[in-house]
This record gives sequence, C-alpha cells and structure tokens, in this order.
Amino acid sequence: MENKSIDELNAMSGQKSKVKFENKNKSSDGFDYVDFINHYFDVMKVPKRQKEKRIDASKELFDVILFFLVWCDKVSKPLDNKTLRMFENRYREVVFQYGESDEYFDKYIPFIVNEIVDTTFKHKRDEYYTSVKRAASIAVNEANSVINHAELIDAIELGYKYKIWNTEQDNSVRETHKDLQGVSIPIKDHFIVGLYEMDMPHDTTYGAGAEEISNCRCWLTYK
Repeated sequence: MENKSIDELNAMSGQKSKVKFENKNKSSDGFDYVDFINHYFDVMKVPKRQKEKRIDASKELFDVILFFLVWCDKVSKPLDNKTLRMFENRYREVVFQYGESDEYFDKYIPFIVNEIVDTTFKHKRDEYYTSVKRAASIAVNEANSVINHAELIDAIELGYKYKIWNTEQDNSVRETHKDLQGVSIPIKDHFIVGLYEMDMPHDTTYGAGAEEISNCRCWLTYK
C-alpha cells in the first residue's frame, strides 16, 4: 500500500458520500456536523472536562476547515503562498483559544493546513474531499491534536511529574496503542509508539507516521 498522509487516512476512514454545501449545519444527505461532533466525543471515555473542550474546539475548527474546502472547491489551481498564510492565520485564531503559541504549534499549523489543502486538490474529483462530512472528520481529529498538546504543556507548568497514555480499549484501537494502555512515563520523556517516539497521542514532532496519528482517540492523564 502506498504511503498516505494523515488527512488521506482520515478521509479513507469515513464513509464516502456526495455531500453538497447546501448549508453549514446540515448537508443535502441529512448529515449534521453538530450531531456528528457531539456523538464522536460522547462515546469517548475521555474525562468530562477534556471532552467539553474537544467538542468546543471541534465546532470552531469545523467552521475554518469548511471555509478551506469551499475555497479549494471554487478555484482551479493550487493556492498561492498569500492565500495559504491567510488560511494558517485563521487556523491559529482557533488554536490559540485552547493553547498558547509555541514552537510546536508554529511548526504544526503550517504542516496541517498544507496537508489539508494538498489532499483536497489531489482528490478534487471525489466530492467527499470537499464535503461537510470531511470537514467534520478533520475537525474532531484536529481537536484531539490541539487539546492533547495544550493539556500536556499545562500539566508541565502545573508541576505534574508523570503522564499516562489512555486508549478507548475497544476493537478500533490499533495494536501499537493497545500496548501503551496505562503506561506511565516521566512527563518530558517520549513514548515509543510502533517505530516512532511521541510526546503524546497525535504528536508529529519526531516524524511519527500517519498510521499512528490518523483517527487516534487516545489521550493523556497526569500524576
């Protein structure tokens, strides 16, 4: 199988659908992004406070991501650097409601925005890639990415010494993450996840492949 990006794997995991942009809340096939986001996190075992932040972040990110997809759908050639920087700034506005600007976000935001845009143009003939459903799928994954990092930084600043990897403990958890269920390490150390080092679920700092990040529902707790 050819290597896929994080965003391509996220898209592949969703059911393909010919969704049109009839309105922001509900698409022509009855898909409601608010219901999707709420259900996605309602069934997760993540603690209530973390769950509420993820839901709020998802809804904010959805608006920005849908804007990206609509824009890409309307133009015929890849975006210029000025437009990409505009996209990145809109993304930052949401992210920095939940976390502080730091070196991680400075690298991550351009990376994920470019990946979303590149994947959209690569698959423009497939209507799913410019759909409300895809925007919602990206939003829940990105909310997990953003909140996981923000909470790790908060925990370090609050003086916590250890971090614990938590999984959903169901049949959808990938094998490399099952091995980490309940594993506790010093808060500034790295987890070994398959072939990669990661500071937290969704971490891209050390080059973790999309196979360890896409649609990951894991989170950290601290002691």
